[in-house]
Amino acid sequence: MKKIFPTIVFLLFAGAVFSQDYIYKKDGSDIAAKVVEITQDLIKYKQFDFQDGPVYSVKISEVNMIAYEGGRRERFNQPVETPLSPAAVLPEDIETSAAPPAADIQTNMDSTEANEVPELTSANAPEKLSPEPKNAAFRIGITADINAATRIADYKVGANPPDNSYRLAPSAGFTFDLRIWRKFYLQSSLLYKGKGDRIDMGLWTEEFSFPEVGSAVWEVQADGFTTTTLHYAELSMMPVFGIGDDDIQFQFGAGGYVAYGLAGKEKRDYTITYYLDYELDSEEIVKEEKTVKFVGLIQSEDNPDEIYLKSVDYGLLFYAGFRLSDINLGAYLAKGYQQLEQDKDNLFVTETPVVTSKTFTWTLAMTYFF
Repeated sequence: MKKIFPTIVFLLFAGAVFSQDYIYKKDGSDIAAKVVEITQDLIKYKQFDFQDGPVYSVKISEVNMIAYEGGRRERFNQPVETPLSPAAVLPEDIETSAAPPAADIQTNMDSTEANEVPELTSANAPEKLSPEPKNAAFRIGITADINAATRIADYKVGANPPDNSYRLAPSAGFTFDLRIWRKFYLQSSLLYKGKGDRIDMGLWTEEFSFPEVGSAVWEVQADGFTTTTLHYAELSMMPVFGIGDDDIQFQFGAGGYVAYGLAGKEKRDYTITYYLDYELDSEEIVKEEKTVKFVGLIQSEDNPDEIYLKSVDYGLLFYAGFRLSDINLGAYLAKGYQQLEQDKDNLFVTETPVVTSKTFTWTLAMTYFF
C-alpha cells in the first residue's frame, strides 16, 4: 500500500502539466492559459493558475502557435507586410530630382529587410517550442455506486446455501483516469466496498435432506434470513478502450482488483420449526449477531462468537459503460475468492471444513471527473 500513494502523487503532477493550453508568441515567450475564444484578430484566454479571473487577449499577429491540452496544435502564419518602395509613396508632382540618390535607396531597402520579422520555422523556432505536447491527460473523479453482492460456498458437508442470495451494498471513493491515447485509458479506483450476502433460510431448508429416524418422518421449516455485511478497502486497475468521439464514447475493459477486509457482521434472524410425523414438535427462534474477524491464516480453533474470513479478497473485474464528457456511467462485474471457516453452530453443517468460496459483485457506478 505504501507504493500506491507516491504513484498517485506522480500521476497528479503529470496531469497538472498536460491539462493546460500554451500560447507560443513570435517573440519566443509563451503563456500558460485556458483559451476561451478565438476571433478574427484576437485570441482570448484566462490565466491557467487563475481561471476565475479576468479574460485577457493577445493579437493573432503576435502568435505563432497554440498547443491545446489534448495535444492538438493550431498555427498562425501571418504574412509579413512588404514595405512600400520609395517610388510608391512619392507624390506625382514631386520632381525626380528631389528623390534620394540610388545609393541611399539601396541602403534604406537593406535596412528595411533587416527589420523584417522572419517567419518561425522548425529551424529557427525558440527552444521552448521543441518539446512536443504529450497526447495524455490525467483526471481524478469521485465515484459512487450500488452493488449486488453474493457468495457461493461449497461446504463439502451438508446442503450449500441457495444461489442468488444477493445483498445490496453501497460503494464510494476515487477513480484515477490516465489517457494513454485518445481512445485508450488506464483506469484505477480506490474505493470503500460493501459486500456480503443475504440468505433466505426457508430456501436453504428446502435444499437439505433430513435423515429418517426409524419410521418417523421429520420435517424442518425455517423463516427468516442470515445477513452478512462485509466492509473492504478495494484497489482496482484495468485498461479501458473507447468507441466514439472524445465527448461520447462506449467503453469496455477488463482487469483485476485486490481488497483488504476492514470489518464485518453476521446477523441471524429466523425461526426454525420442527415437525414429527407431520405434527408440530418444537420451535426455535434465532436472533444473534457474530463478528467477522479478518485473519491472515484460518484459525485451527474458532471462537463461537466470531466468523473467520481471510483478510484479502482478490479477483477479476470486467467493465462496460459510457463516457459522457466529464461523467462515466458503467456496469462492473467482479469475481473474487475468499477462504473461510464456518463456525460449529451452523444449522446445516455438522463439521467445520475450511473451504474456498467465490464472490460475485454486480455494480452500477457513476464517476464525475474534475
